[in-house]
Amino acid sequence: MGANRRRIERELAAERRAREERERTERGIEALHARKLVDVWNSRAKRQARPSFYPTIETAIIACAPWLRFMCPSCQAVGEVDLSTLDRHPLTPISGLIPSLSCRWCCPDPQFAKLLALSETPFPPLAKRRAR
Repeated sequence: MGANRRRIERELAAERRAREERERTERGIEALHARKLVDVWNSRAKRQARPSFYPTIETAIIACAPWLRFMCPSCQAVGEVDLSTLDRHPLTPISGLIPSLSCRWCCPDPQFAKLLALSETPFPPLAKRRAR
């Protein structure tokens, strides 16, 4: 192997390392922005303010908050879904899930589900019912 070939291989390896470092940094920045978006949406949902935007499924997953809690306004039934298990396009806003999350018990005319929060882990049960 000649000196030129070694030099070319070193340059290619250096370029590859630099590209991997840039990609790692971009992923970190992307995750930070996604986390901020989810935090803003969660704070507005907690205040019951009208949301100015809905994060996408991909944003929630990148922010490590794939658990979505929702509630039926009629019967107050609460449910949750893991967004990472859904077979939907990643750029679908979570508001696109509302019709499919609507209450099945309030038939024939269920109200649309109300989205409550995004979380990193499944939510703990609201309250344990006592046996009578």
